[in-house]
Amino acid sequence: MIETVNQAMNALDAYWAKHGTPDTGVIALIRRTLEEHSSSCDDDWKALLDKSLQDMSYRVDWDDETIQGITQPAEDRVPDPLSGSF
Repeated sequence: MIETVNQAMNALDAYWAKHGTPDTGVIALIRRTLEEHSSSCDDDWKALLDKSLQDMSYRVDWDDETIQGITQPAEDRVPDPLSGSF
């Protein structure tokens, strides 16, 4: 399960490298959320990332295994602590 969390974080790192990295507290929150959900997603890191960010009111837009965007539905928008480019 740790490997699945690491794969999800690697995908986020690649996205953040292109779009800006959020605050370290936000990264820690995302990692904790991934770890909390890891037992329900087996080895499917994409499902883990989708579920975890969905619980944080975000949606991941994919191009195969590459994150193209991370958005927050308009009805859930608040000042964005995941700034980078979220």
